[in-house]
Amino acid sequence: SSKASLIKLVRDSKSMLSRGFKIAMFPEGTRSKDRKILRFKMGAKFLADRLDLKIQPIVIINSSNTFGAKDVAFGSEVKVVFLKSFKSKERDSWLIDLREQMQKVYDKEVLENKQYV
Repeated sequence: SSKASLIKLVRDSKSMLSRGFKIAMFPEGTRSKDRKILRFKMGAKFLADRLDLKIQPIVIINSSNTFGAKDVAFGSEVKVVFLKSFKSKERDSWLIDLREQMQKVYDKEVLENKQYV
């Protein structure tokens, strides 16, 4: 949200990566309430482009029915779909394109698997 916080994010991320850690980002920033993937925040793109990170997109289906803000619904099924990974600098519009691709995957999974509705 600010230049100082972006600089700190890059510095902290570089430090963690240099020690062998992986970075998990949730670019929506919060959960959608209507099954539509929210617009991605630019911090994810800034960090990935700045550090030339490899992106491994993951679509998580049914997480909102399983993992509430304060509780877990045991016995529920969550499906994780891994999309093709890529380097952030391979294409400039990757953040917008990825959101659209992920929404299509999400919609297809929900349509084909009624238990996720």
